[in-house]
Amino acid sequence: MSFLHQFIPIGLLFLFLSYRNEFVDFSQTPWGKIFAVCMILLYTHMDKVFGLFVCSLVILYYQSEWVENFLNMKNIEEWEDELMKKKQPEENKVDYLDIDHVQSSVAQNEFREKHCKNGTLKYKNMDVKTDMTSHVFPEVKFNADKCNACSPNCNFSIIESKFKAENKVKSKCSTNM
Repeated sequence: MSFLHQFIPIGLLFLFLSYRNEFVDFSQTPWGKIFAVCMILLYTHMDKVFGLFVCSLVILYYQSEWVENFLNMKNIEEWEDELMKKKQPEENKVDYLDIDHVQSSVAQNEFREKHCKNGTLKYKNMDVKTDMTSHVFPEVKFNADKCNACSPNCNFSIIESKFKAENKVKSKCSTNM
């Protein structure tokens, strides 16, 4: 019987070091917790001091943060997969056209005619600062840095879905229907 008492810690240490993820996963199941309680009872039956020591080790194991870190660790295979994805050639990448953003100068000019006066962006007869443009006009998306949307040098696009929705909401004359 004493051979069993001496062999169990060595076996558990070997399993923990060899199969860390499986060991931690098993310890979080009800069977793993029952096994821990049985270990405490076994060593307490042998000697109360050993039982107290094993009980404190089990409590330390279940309450420590490194068990959570083991649960969150990635497998070596996952790391290899991520590295292989990064090394794939650029040839396979396809650029898709974003149909929601209209970059045509027609839409930009229409926006400027509607919202610009004397080179200043206006909203409800108030000047709109460059930083606030995308908040006040959510349909405007700048391609580079924020700039004065009323300037012809400013490069921005207009989200077409909002533009179409705005046209649908506009009041229509009953004679045009």
